[in-house]
Amino acid sequence: MPEHKGTVAVLGGDTRQIYAARALRAAGFSVVTCGLPEAPALPADIKHAASLREAMEGSRVLLCPVPFTSDGAQLLHPPGIPLPISVFLEGLRHGQIVIAGSLPENAGKRCRALGVPAFALLNRADFARLNAIPTAEAAIALAVMQGAGNLHGSRCLVLGFGHCGKALAERLASLGAKPCVLARREESIRLAHTAGFAAADFDALPQYLPQCDYVFNTVPTPVLPGALLALLPGDAVVIDIAAAPGGTDFAAAQALGLQAGRYPGLPGKYAPRAAGEALAAITQKILDELEGAA
Repeated sequence: MPEHKGTVAVLGGDTRQIYAARALRAAGFSVVTCGLPEAPALPADIKHAASLREAMEGSRVLLCPVPFTSDGAQLLHPPGIPLPISVFLEGLRHGQIVIAGSLPENAGKRCRALGVPAFALLNRADFARLNAIPTAEAAIALAVMQGAGNLHGSRCLVLGFGHCGKALAERLASLGAKPCVLARREESIRLAHTAGFAAADFDALPQYLPQCDYVFNTVPTPVLPGALLALLPGDAVVIDIAAAPGGTDFAAAQALGLQAGRYPGLPGKYAPRAAGEALAAITQKILDELEGAA
């Protein structure tokens, strides 16, 4: 299999990184990994590095986890495989390319100082569209498992109408549910109306919550405090898929006896192959864009 313009180091993360490594190798890249989960097995022609520093040395592209970190000190990694961010920053070299879900401030600053191009996948519309599909499907599966009734005919609130909110509303409607979109921006409300959904701003939450069966939150700022959660029926289900820290007061939800949970990283948990192949596809697209701009 021909090599493709240097080596991609696939670093840390969850099972989707394994599928990303496999897809990149199948596309002709030389691939080295460090800190990936053990299963499923990688092809024999993908090299496993013993350390983060070793994986980075000689690698042109550094494909980092989505999300980059969960604690601010380590790249996201499986238990027992430490990947210190300090080592990552020390190992960066001019001429490399960093691709990650997003980059913390210290990593972004280091990349700029070295002239290293850095790409935040979560800020790219093409990746967000691909990532929203498994996210929405997994969120709906969780709702079905936790709910007391049928999804068909249920009254669902979708908070936010970005890529994930749109994917959720579309799939809920296709399953016979009755989604209503609540959003802050007038443009988002207008887009939801244009797509055929009932839509309103967040001021309408007290009106909709008492009749709601399911709430799907995609907004990463506090939108469901205890006072609003108290308006929900006792058997309502809250599925919060927003970025940290989420938008739900989970302590209040627990005190109220509600089924409410925050579910980060759904693509990696429930659709790792599709999510990993999306990572590989956007990585290749980024490299093609860089070549075209050169």
